[in-house]
Amino acid sequence: SVAIASSYVAPTSNEDIVWSYLIESGFTREQSAGIMGNLQQEHRFRTDGDGLAQWLDGRLNKLLALPNARDINVQVKYLVDEMNSTEVYAGNLVRSAATIEDATVLFQNKFERCNPQYCMQSQRIAYAYEFYERYK
Repeated sequence: SVAIASSYVAPTSNEDIVWSYLIESGFTREQSAGIMGNLQQEHRFRTDGDGLAQWLDGRLNKLLALPNARDINVQVKYLVDEMNSTEVYAGNLVRSAATIEDATVLFQNKFERCNPQYCMQSQRIAYAYEFYERYK
């Protein structure tokens, strides 16, 4: 057997599904990485609790009203649907980003809208670079 470095983490199927869906939805690799860096920080690609993007209030209620709301395919579609409708401002800004850093920060500030005191922006950017390197 081949020894694997202890820092290596195999991608989860949820990560693969989200990456593929973002790319198929027209996001660049940089933009997809920025979105995924945020999702890693928010909920580690888990679909339980408040979901993939840690949605709150009305946004969470709309998600949970969907059939199979805990399915990763439903949640990533909901995320992109939001970026094309109720969160189109955030979606357009992320789509305008040319760099991983810009995509990460724009998604953080305009889609996630996390409390600046707890956003951990540098960690989100670091995760984004990891995804960018993983999905070549």
